[in-house]
Amino acid sequence: MNLLELKRVTADAECFHDVQPPYSFGKSEFLGNAVTCTLANGVEYKDWILDQGIMPFWAYCLQFQLLITYNGPAFDYPLWGGSMLGPEHHNARKFFEKSFKGRTVDLLQDFRDTLGKKVRLADVAVPTLGDAKEMDGGYAPQHWRAGRCFEVIEYCRGDVRRTDKLFEIAASGGPLKVQLKDGETREFTCSPKLR
Repeated sequence: MNLLELKRVTADAECFHDVQPPYSFGKSEFLGNAVTCTLANGVEYKDWILDQGIMPFWAYCLQFQLLITYNGPAFDYPLWGGSMLGPEHHNARKFFEKSFKGRTVDLLQDFRDTLGKKVRLADVAVPTLGDAKEMDGGYAPQHWRAGRCFEVIEYCRGDVRRTDKLFEIAASGGPLKVQLKDGETREFTCSPKLR
């Protein structure tokens, strides 16, 4: 199956709360959605603001055959589920995983399977695309709460654009590059998988 022929949407979320105690990456359903950005078929951006945007976002994504993410199942899916159902709801962590089972491509997992280690989006986007992030994502919640929402939306859209471009390269069998911790750059190929 050629994944590039399928109707796809690429998505990323920025959380409302800082990822520090009492909040954590492992419990992202409690972090709240500041903004989720999508890019449909590499062309159309949409922004889904705060928790109220998650139900329409979910309905929108169901129109697509593929949902492309970078760490979506481990971070974004629980965040979205917690924003839609309430973080304490027993199905919040699994809701998006069940909704998009067999239709998710998660590049973080694909790159980890290929390289044998977890790599950040920037570690692949910069050497492959020459496309650096607009800000340190750890500060996105603070910027959002301080009213610099447009900057956070642009940052989130940037991550969506980078993820989508890396998906296109990987799905076409093209070469990717990763910057390793020792400074070495390594070339690799990766076949995205449906999860």
